[in-house]
Amino acid sequence: DTLYLDSNDLGGTIPPMVVSQLTELQDLRLRSNHLTGPIPSDVDNLSKLKLLYLDDNELTSTIPASLGSLVRLEEMHLYKNKLTGPLPSELGNLRYLTLLYLDSNQLDGPIPDSFGDLHSLQQLFLFNNRLTGPIPSSLYGIENVEELRLNNNELSGSLPTEIGQLLKLRNLHLENNEFTGSLPHQMGNMDDLEELRIQNNGFTESFSEGGLDSICLLRDQSLAEFVSDCDEISCDCCSQCP
Repeated sequence: DTLYLDSNDLGGTIPPMVVSQLTELQDLRLRSNHLTGPIPSDVDNLSKLKLLYLDDNELTSTIPASLGSLVRLEEMHLYKNKLTGPLPSELGNLRYLTLLYLDSNQLDGPIPDSFGDLHSLQQLFLFNNRLTGPIPSSLYGIENVEELRLNNNELSGSLPTEIGQLLKLRNLHLENNEFTGSLPHQMGNMDDLEELRIQNNGFTESFSEGGLDSICLLRDQSLAEFVSDCDEISCDCCSQCP
């Protein structure tokens, strides 16, 4: 069953009857309206839900942990709202999730280790929030991820050698954070990488052995866009130096 009410200039909170009575829903789309208030905590009543689109509204409060009970969910779109607070670790229970879009909110705190359990995930968009701390090492074990967009947060730490395990990754956006250290040469194993953006961080010129050279070799293959701070990094193969 489906409910599509996109772009209808709807206001107010999400009607309680949506989650209390429409329990057969598999596809719920309320995107691009003017909905306010929190996501109902009893959203786990929609146990058959596969697709959830609540993006581009004015929803507030925290992301309810009960969303982690929607174990059939394949896509979650909550971007462009006013959601606050931490990312619930319970979202790591969603093993069939392929798309997770939580960008352009006011979320804070760390990325939970449990996100590494999202083994079906292909796209993870967390940009334009206030997230802090390092990228959890568990994330580098998501073998199917193709797009990882963590830009415009307050993330820190260095990139470990395990990042080279993301062999299907096409887009890696890390710009406008607080990352430091060097780029590991294992990134040269990422043959499908098309976009790499690392500007406005604290990366240094003291790359690990072969680090920059291995990435530059990808410029002759798949890597069409490599954006870095060329005043901090001597980068002859960067496509842009903001």
